[in-house]
Amino acid sequence: MTEKFNHLTVHDYTEKVYIGAVNRIYQLSRDLKLEAIAVMGPQEDSPKCPVTRICPNEAKRPTEYHNKALVIDYPQSRLIACGSLFQGICTVHNLNDVTNFVTPANESVVANNSTASTVAFIAQGPKSLPRMHVLYVGVSYTGNGPYRSDVPAVSSRSLDPNNMFAIAHTGVTTGTKVMVNSMSREIYPITYVYGFSSKGFSYFVTVQKKFTDPPKPFISKLIRICHEDVHYYSYTEVPLVCRAPDGTDYNLAQAAYVGRPGSELAVSLGIAAQDDVLFVVFAKSKDESDIYNKPSPNSALCVYALSAVHRKFTQNIQHCFNGFGDRGLDFINPSQNCMVTALLKSVSLRRYMTTSKIKAVLTICELLLSMKLFHWISLHLAKVVGICTVISNNDERTFTKNYDVLEWCLQLKKIRQDAASAFISSCSIGC
Repeated sequence: MTEKFNHLTVHDYTEKVYIGAVNRIYQLSRDLKLEAIAVMGPQEDSPKCPVTRICPNEAKRPTEYHNKALVIDYPQSRLIACGSLFQGICTVHNLNDVTNFVTPANESVVANNSTASTVAFIAQGPKSLPRMHVLYVGVSYTGNGPYRSDVPAVSSRSLDPNNMFAIAHTGVTTGTKVMVNSMSREIYPITYVYGFSSKGFSYFVTVQKKFTDPPKPFISKLIRICHEDVHYYSYTEVPLVCRAPDGTDYNLAQAAYVGRPGSELAVSLGIAAQDDVLFVVFAKSKDESDIYNKPSPNSALCVYALSAVHRKFTQNIQHCFNGFGDRGLDFINPSQNCMVTALLKSVSLRRYMTTSKIKAVLTICELLLSMKLFHWISLHLAKVVGICTVISNNDERTFTKNYDVLEWCLQLKKIRQDAASAFISSCSIGC
């Protein structure tokens, strides 16, 4: 295998390994023996062509396929692969033979170049939909061609065969999507790092500018959407902060993973060992004023209890209902002052969130949780842009996007409070 790897996923039950690469999708057995290769590119394409590929007056050229998303749809027993060709369409592959695939719909789903970020995962959607599960997608704006303004920044995509990859629900003016407005697309880049679902909500870890107007330092944010929300009124953001004891802010999220803590970490976070936590690797900006989103070699790992994350979102929204802060995101809709709303109970709060136009980010609040900080300096973790775990013979290995081995037990059974046992190995995997 000589192609660059983009994504790797492992089937929970068969333990087959699927790899999304440049121009190829690989299928490996549980013992990592090659079983099949699906050739996805190069193909004749042009960013000036629409997703339908009907553009007789546009010159096309051989264009490489860059895998942007690779997700196993367990309820339907299929592999979903999305690539940069043809405005970011997706294909559906047989899990036992990835060379057997179809393109079920002409829908622009993911980024259409090699560098822009895309995060996709399957989770529960609104119960009113024909299929309970949807594909959540976060996509950076590429500006690569005249059609990219039609692609939402965040969306829920249908997995119903009759409406495959279309926006799961569309209304007259709303739907399961969020668009960056035309004034901000070019000047407000959003990098999507990781996505997951928890207790009725879907989340995206992102890197964005702190403000739409200068000065524009980059920070990390956590986005949340309620699964039952067919209008995305519940779309909410909070800053995600990783701060060292010496006050150093590690502002750029580079990779993330949701897992269970070990017993010692659980005690330090004040949670049970069965509770989920969010692990995020951060880097500090190369620029001391955090103006740029280029990471320095200085990195850190912060750990957040998801129960605390959920509580912080609820508190922020309740503060807004009490008239404190602003609601609205300037890169989506103009901000407005929060208004006093007679709504205090959390059950009613969730119902209100899915029926009222909140789209709230409370910039006065930071997600400063009871976090355990593992402070690694000059470990070059800044290049980590993806985390994936493979278990073979009871030996757990975690891979970076460059497929170096990160000798790190993600469930933290081997990590102690001082992080002395946590280490990184840069030995590359030969294939």
